[in-house]
Formats: sequence, structure tokens, C-alpha cells
Amino acid sequence: MADCKDKDAATVIAGLDADKLPGTIKTSSNDPADMAGTIRGGIAQGTAYIVTDAIVDNGRIDLVVDTVAHHNRELASQQIPAMCEAAGKQAHPYGFKVPLFSDNSGVVFSDDTNWSYSFEANITNAFGAVARGCRLPVPVP
Repeated sequence: MADCKDKDAATVIAGLDADKLPGTIKTSSNDPADMAGTIRGGIAQGTAYIVTDAIVDNGRIDLVVDTVAHHNRELASQQIPAMCEAAGKQAHPYGFKVPLFSDNSGVVFSDDTNWSYSFEANITNAFGAVARGCRLPVPVP
């Protein structure tokens, strides 16, 4: 079951149903409620889900799933610091620094699946002049 992580939930659930394996489908491993009916309904309506964890215990297989859009957004948000650093160094080779704490940084959503990250940085030009608090966008794949 470990190999079902990051797989299409509809395919994994169909396989479990075909093999008549007992278990639950949840949106969080800590969630006490079985969301199987809701998840199956969402799949039937066209919502794409991905398996984020599979727990095997006493012959039961409990799946933890997430929507593909949310899962991709979470993965990308973990990569944001490196993306900001790479984009900044490429665009501003003479000097680029993201302040440790900035109130003007954050995710900008255009809809559920399309978004970007905007952050504040201090930029140095070729002559050593520093512009503080420049707002820069970083596209997120």
C-alpha cells in the first residue's frame, strides 16, 4: 500500500473496492470522520483527488486524500523560499536579499488552481545603491 501514495485516489479507491478491502477515506489522518461518501461523490462530480497517505492496520487500509489543486499548492508553498532566492538572484545579480520578516509577502490567488507568490526584497544595483522593500512576483508552476 505504500506505493499508492501520490497516486490518483479514484484509481486506488476503485482497486480497494474491487478487492473488498475494509477501511476509511479521510482528508486528514487526525480526522475522526470517515469522508468516503463525500470523497466518492466529489470524484463522481469530477473533483481530482490524490492519496497523500495510506495506513495499514489490522487488515484495514485507511486512505488520506487531498484535492490535487490543494496538494499542488501545498507542495509549491514549501518550495517558495528557494524560488524567491533563485528568481531574485537571476533578476538582480548585483545584490538581492529577502528580509527575514516581511508583512508584504504572501500568496496571491487568481482562482483555485492559478496563483503566484509576491514578496518584498532589498535590491542592490551595479553602483551599490540599495532599494529597500521592492515588491517582486514569483510565478509558481
